[in-house]
Amino acid sequence: MVGQEVRLAGWAAKIRDMGGVVFIDLRDRYGIVQVVCDDGEPLETGKGVKLESVIGLTGRVRPRPEGMVNRDRATGAVEVVVSRLEILNAAAPLPFQVDQADKA
Repeated sequence: MVGQEVRLAGWAAKIRDMGGVVFIDLRDRYGIVQVVCDDGEPLETGKGVKLESVIGLTGRVRPRPEGMVNRDRATGAVEVVVSRLEILNAAAPLPFQVDQADKA
């Protein structure tokens, strides 16, 4: 899959805005993959994605940088660099952090 262009859609399970790059963990029925918005329109759109929003994207699969492989995930050796990002359905603000529901 490395080097191939892919089209994906799913829920924004985790979002990390690092200023010049936005990382989104995209969740669908098959699992989670990290997508990277690091330039132009995808970066600007990525900054507007809210947790659990439904997004669609086109991007290219690349290997994760040395030392950044997530061995806990089937897709942990790769990430998708986004060339086109669309918010298909923006989620309303959540009443509590989804990944910390036991603390709500």
